[in-house]
Amino acid sequence: MPRFADLALPVALVLLQLIWSGIFQHLPWSGEAPNNPPDDQTGLKPAPAATDTPKDRKGSGNQVAVVNAVKWLSSDGTSATTAATGDGTEVPLFPLGAFYPPHSRPTLKIFEPRYRKLYQDLLASGSESSEFAVTAVSETGQLAAFGVIFRIDELKDVAEETQNQIKYLGRHTVMRRVQIRELVNPDAMRDTSSYLKAVVVPVEDDADSDEDFSELEADTIESFKDLISLYPNFRFPDFDGKEINASRQNGGLWHFASLWIDGYWANRALVSQQQLLSQIQQITEDTDSEIGTLKQLLDSELRRAQREQVTLGQQLLQSRSHQERLKLLRSAIKMERLFAAADDPEHQGVAFVG
Repeated sequence: MPRFADLALPVALVLLQLIWSGIFQHLPWSGEAPNNPPDDQTGLKPAPAATDTPKDRKGSGNQVAVVNAVKWLSSDGTSATTAATGDGTEVPLFPLGAFYPPHSRPTLKIFEPRYRKLYQDLLASGSESSEFAVTAVSETGQLAAFGVIFRIDELKDVAEETQNQIKYLGRHTVMRRVQIRELVNPDAMRDTSSYLKAVVVPVEDDADSDEDFSELEADTIESFKDLISLYPNFRFPDFDGKEINASRQNGGLWHFASLWIDGYWANRALVSQQQLLSQIQQITEDTDSEIGTLKQLLDSELRRAQREQVTLGQQLLQSRSHQERLKLLRSAIKMERLFAAADDPEHQGVAFVG
């Protein structure tokens, strides 16, 4: 019968990973830190609280909160305008707690009244206005300062067949990255009767456009293949039969980012769930406290996986170079490789080889 001692290694590794996940991108062996100015880097000084809003260095007066290297909108709905160009475009804004990379084709189920209205307004305005912005939302309700543009490809009214539980089933294409300059109606954060609108500007890479990073791309892919070789039961149905690459061409890196953030972490969450539920089933005595602890561990692991998805996804979206995105992904993969021993003790020694 499993006891708390049996959980020592998994628990220790989970706790260590929670600490490590905030600093892995700054380790020397990980491929250098993101190219942010020093006062934007978590780990070089204490990260500001969610309510902190450090001034934009250009003196614009707009503000942005930086937590765990992710830039979030401030409480008044404004963002830093550093490197933002153009006059900006006003679009509807749909906050979602997930990562949607460019070139992906997500399907959404629309059921909330305000987002039903969002789609109805887009339909009424004509096909040329079938785009809206999507950005991540934190556990505390903060909106990320960088997001993407969704284009509606197909919209099906399913209200009748779902007894009005779901209004629309929408298929989309993620077109491009954007920075949210400001919220037009920040009061809609608290008023659920209306959807948000935001002024957004395009995000383009400003470095390394002509450089060759084929070796770094190959190393990133090999690191991933090395990691998943430890988990022969992992399945990636959306990528079966497809060549994996991390190139600039045809959204290669963004597809790979989706494979890592969505595919890998979905498998890891499932494995954690199966392991902990198996231990619960093996407990034969009436130990409610022990079962409760195991369930808390499962819940913590699932929430950690979601945080990892949002954090790394946002770092990729707000980055401005192909090289930086490659290094972020490679660092995340190598960091995760350190914790592979929690699933397979036979690989414990190998897991700590750089």
